Amino acid sequence: MNKILKSVQAELSASGLDGLDAGIARADSQYFAVHKNQLNYLLKICRKHFKPGAKFLDIGSSFGYPCLGAKLIGYDSYGLDLPDNVAKFSDRFAYFGVKNVPGDLAVKKSPFSSRKFDMILVSDVPEYVEHNPAQLFGEVARLLKPGGVLIITATNLLRFNNLTRIFLGHKRGVKASRAATGYYCEYTAPELSYLLTKNGLNVEDIRYRNFNSPGKPGTDWFVKAINNLSGLFLPHRKGSLVVTARK
Repeated sequence: MNKILKSVQAELSASGLDGLDAGIARADSQYFAVHKNQLNYLLKICRKHFKPGAKFLDIGSSFGYPCLGAKLIGYDSYGLDLPDNVAKFSDRFAYFGVKNVPGDLAVKKSPFSSRKFDMILVSDVPEYVEHNPAQLFGEVARLLKPGGVLIITATNLLRFNNLTRIFLGHKRGVKASRAATGYYCEYTAPELSYLLTKNGLNVEDIRYRNFNSPGKPGTDWFVKAINNLSGLFLPHRKGSLVVTARK
């Protein structure tokens, strides 16, 4: 875990913001434990593209770790999430001085002005967009400054263990038990590339990573082992997609 994430944890511990509901606190702890490698990787990509002072937006800000990490790097950090999530962590974002606004970009535009952000992160969000996902990426394109960078992570539909499930007759990347919005659909790299180029964004890089491979509770270790092993020989069959695009 890098220094930024350690600093975020230290700041949260020192803040005294321990009034979270027990269930939310448990989910928060589990989220960080599962996603810390992914968060570390994404913050490194951010630092590669922009120096402190850049305007950063995390769409799907949830527990706030990318926003808080970006703030400590020195970015002008903003978040956007569904209203219920914004309300749950309002004290946390306020303590760090990060503006976190409610909204659903798959349904309507955000309150932000056009060409406001240098960098936008959309991490593990496309899978939960029930309405036309092209609308989400059209709004992202509106919010990015010319030359701005979009970083997306999404579960790879064509990861090895999922191909096995599809072969055995399971549904195409749909897991109702994991659906935070009541909807869940995974993507391939060509599908995400199409959605981005359709909205005027140029795909610069597509990477395949094994962060936290999806699986049923109690079997994640086995699923992750399968994807890690297959990824040594078939890199495109790893668990997650990381796509970088520029306006």
